[in-house]
Amino acid sequence: GRARYYWRRHVDIAGLLEAQDGKCFYCGATLGNKFDRDHKIPRSRGGLDTLENACLACCHCNRSKRGMTDSEFLATRGVA
Repeated sequence: GRARYYWRRHVDIAGLLEAQDGKCFYCGATLGNKFDRDHKIPRSRGGLDTLENACLACCHCNRSKRGMTDSEFLATRGVA
């Protein structure tokens, strides 16, 4: 739908990279050219396709996070 189009086309990847200093939102690893766009609050849990709910994550963190919220995932890493 329209929200998915927004997510794919208008999430400012360059802006997120700059805001996150080129690092994974979750572990702080340098992202380089390989990273995933992630929903901080997953769509399956009511998260929206908005810039405020977007972050960039290394592939490992994004896969490990699965259906958790950003807060839940960070708590599993002892960061929260």
